[in-house]
Amino acid sequence: GNIYLDTPLGSNYKTSYQFILVATDIQNSSLTDQTLVNVYTYSDNDHHPSFSMLEYHVNVTEGLPLPANPILTVTAVDNDNGANGDVTYSFNNSFGIFTISSNGDINLLEALDYEETISYDLIVYATDATPAHPRTAITRIFVSVINENDNPPNFINPPSSITLSPVPYIGVNLFLLRATDPDNSSFSFTLLSQTNKFKIDSESGIVSNKIILENGTFNSLNFRVSDGINEEEITILVTVATPPSDTPSFEDESEIVELSISEGEEVGYTLRTFTAINPSKYNLVCCGTAFSVFELDQTTGILSLQSLLDFETDTFYELVVEGREEDGNTIYSDYVKVEIEVKNVNEFTPVFSGDVEVSVNENIGEEKIITDVTATDDDSGSYGSITYSIIDGN
Repeated sequence: GNIYLDTPLGSNYKTSYQFILVATDIQNSSLTDQTLVNVYTYSDNDHHPSFSMLEYHVNVTEGLPLPANPILTVTAVDNDNGANGDVTYSFNNSFGIFTISSNGDINLLEALDYEETISYDLIVYATDATPAHPRTAITRIFVSVINENDNPPNFINPPSSITLSPVPYIGVNLFLLRATDPDNSSFSFTLLSQTNKFKIDSESGIVSNKIILENGTFNSLNFRVSDGINEEEITILVTVATPPSDTPSFEDESEIVELSISEGEEVGYTLRTFTAINPSKYNLVCCGTAFSVFELDQTTGILSLQSLLDFETDTFYELVVEGREEDGNTIYSDYVKVEIEVKNVNEFTPVFSGDVEVSVNENIGEEKIITDVTATDDDSGSYGSITYSIIDGN
């Protein structure tokens, strides 16, 4: 009475089979009985789910309005039949931001913010529905958050007021404004008021004066920092007042210090040491191109050469040395003007324009010009003057 499979069921078997089983008496074949047999088949869970890709990469713009279309759809297939082939999806960690549906659609619960997190590494599980021993596949999703210019630049700890000593020179670097942009966008500074008296460098944020600043003046300055789309504005009251007697002073210095240096001096050459009474530091505050040529040690006041000089390019520099003391938003300073003359050095050799070949008629008279030769010397002044002489072959 044992029932066996005649052939293997294969992959295309039915979920159930039905047939009639007959029992016959061996001695009398007319004596029989019948029963209905129902055979139900089930699948072994012998396949893992399999994702279509080992890993996924997707870019998502920050601030994407919700609800939005799925940012990605993942797909996993299980070749088992029935529940063994049914797949569900889940995250290892959704960060409280991502959801995944039964068909693999990945959606956002909230808009992404580049300034908080620039990328996410998600692990997705595909698990079949076998109750006892489910099988699982894993894939990774790398989500890159695309930055948008959605934040304004901000001034960093701007003062509401600043007090300065009188400034006897024009173009002195007075104070520095700093800013930052959460979107890492480039930004620029603009002065909106008192532009006839002050200016601000659009890139560095250095504020300088366009006129001599005298004692007892008050100036309300409005500044803006902008990334081209978003901006922030502030107002700073700048007061010019006579400093107390114990503030920095170059009392032993001349009003104008005259120095000279040869263009051949090496980098690091010391021109002079400046000494003020009661400074907290020394600065070069008005120099133009001299900023890249000379350097002033903020602690010692030593003025030195930081790049090579070239008399043929620049022969003269004007600097302003500041002795400064800062107390919160109060800046007390004294200044001394420095004039530096660059001395020429005979550093270049005359150079002919090339070899000369001349054909001369044998009957040419004496003291007749047979050709012109030309040489150049890149030195300036008398060092660039040239004389010619014949030293051989005459």
